[in-house]
Amino acid sequence: MLLREVAAVRGGPRVEAAAREAFGRADLAKVYRQAKDLIITHKLFRLVRYAELEGVRQLTISNLWRIERYADGAIRILEHDLVHDAWVEVEDLAGWPEVPFFPVRETRTLDWWREIARKAIWKALNAAGYAELPQYRRLVTRWVEVKGSPFPVPAPGQQEMSAAHMAYRMIERYIGKQVKVKGKGKTGVYRWKGGLLESKSMQAGARALRAGFFEHILDGEVLSAMRVIDYRNCSFTRYLSYARWREGLLKVAREHRNLLPLLRRINPEQWTRNNLFSRKLWVRGGRRFTALDRRPVRPAWGAGIEGDDYWRVCSFDDGAAWRWLSRASSVVVKEWRGGRAIVTHLALAKVSVRVPVCAYVHVLRAAERRQESIERYAGSYPGQLQQLLRVYLIHCAMLWKEQGHGYVRGWLRSEAGNVSNMLDYLMNEGFDRGQPERNATWPALLRRSEDWHKRIAIEHLEGEKGLQWSSLLGETVIEGIVFTPLNNSRALAEEGYEMGHCVGSYDGHCAKGAYQVYAVREPDGRRSTLGFRVIKGHARWDQHEGGRHGRVSTAALRAGKQLVRAYAEALAEGSEASQAEQAVAEI
Repeated sequence: MLLREVAAVRGGPRVEAAAREAFGRADLAKVYRQAKDLIITHKLFRLVRYAELEGVRQLTISNLWRIERYADGAIRILEHDLVHDAWVEVEDLAGWPEVPFFPVRETRTLDWWREIARKAIWKALNAAGYAELPQYRRLVTRWVEVKGSPFPVPAPGQQEMSAAHMAYRMIERYIGKQVKVKGKGKTGVYRWKGGLLESKSMQAGARALRAGFFEHILDGEVLSAMRVIDYRNCSFTRYLSYARWREGLLKVAREHRNLLPLLRRINPEQWTRNNLFSRKLWVRGGRRFTALDRRPVRPAWGAGIEGDDYWRVCSFDDGAAWRWLSRASSVVVKEWRGGRAIVTHLALAKVSVRVPVCAYVHVLRAAERRQESIERYAGSYPGQLQQLLRVYLIHCAMLWKEQGHGYVRGWLRSEAGNVSNMLDYLMNEGFDRGQPERNATWPALLRRSEDWHKRIAIEHLEGEKGLQWSSLLGETVIEGIVFTPLNNSRALAEEGYEMGHCVGSYDGHCAKGAYQVYAVREPDGRRSTLGFRVIKGHARWDQHEGGRHGRVSTAALRAGKQLVRAYAEALAEGSEASQAEQAVAEI
């Protein structure tokens, strides 16, 4: 592009035209050129480079990310600081690309090279000063709606290219974009229109990168331990996170392989402790807490190996609970979510017959959804709760012996095997009437539960109480998930009828201000119901159930926890306001 043009006017003097700016903004043009120079100078589209120096294997991705593996199996993770042109060791892998390598179904395409190229371009843009750019140079005073655009745009006469638009133009120039070749509207047939980077060449680089990772970096023992922790999640960056703590990981794999899933909630620096799974750490024995409940064994919020703060491990009051958990299958340990009451009563139930692992998994998942209720009723009816677990697990063992594992898995997904339904009946009526009895069987309990659910549904559909109450939080959207408060008896009855559970029976608690219920709808249409208790100005999560007591997605569970925290904050603010009003009145 010519930066200066000289126009000749017939019969007049020569006039020098104004210089043209790329993108219409000098600051955007400067960042674009600098980012382009960095890409070319450092060869950021060279997907893989391997070297071996003094016994250290180096695998470099796009000349930006480097993995070094030493002779003893230890690894170092480094990033290229483009601003200072230096390699820096890092711990946070948030900006690293993913290289699909396991399971096999994730490796059927090589198009993931585009994501690596995209991250490389963004690294170059940020090093060139993209973060300091204003999105718009001129103040936009008027915005208009444009058909086809989900957001308002500057009005005519005020348009200019934004910094984000420049960045995406650069990305599209190199890797291409999706274009529609057939159809109208949102539906149609799309294909990928390539950019300057040739797909065949980049796919060859991606293939070489994955092969280099398998040959020079991947440690089979680390991968095997990861699969015990969570076989569904074996991503590239997650592998690197665990491989950094290889010594402690493999020590636990050799000595306590079934307890590997617990490492997710323990500070990685403590994995090499000789007493990591000792009774002293995991059983209080009359103490208020143990070292497991404090730092450095317990990581700070968000500082664990996976940064997931959904729950934390904690020590047990009863040694039987720890003995039971320490001997359980790794699949069972993986499903445990920190609830002490359910593990304690599973241990005290003393089921001596062989029970399929899937039955224990089903019980733990049901207990996770009802953790607050389980802990509350475990204190009032410990023997009856243990009898319930004993009856249920023995029935599962009988089905397993007579019908086989496949039949048991199907039965657990049916209404007959739904523990949550049974807990509803027992917590509202059964425990008070002495159920389950000493000689109870699961079919007999099931008949009582079904009878109670039918009676509750009829009562709330035919004879509404007409109760009403209010909620501190109205309809709330969290991460695209909509939470709608149910503030009267009819709304609860309709929710219970549509979702196939007994939430209609909670209207008395709600009217007293002791309970709140929210209908939950996810962006894909899935529904669930959230319930939490309000006790002395505090909100405590109680249950989050899908249709017919089915499982709820992880996203909905996380958003539900956030809503309960927001409600607790609203309660605290209301309490402070009322105290201030009372103080003013006294004055």
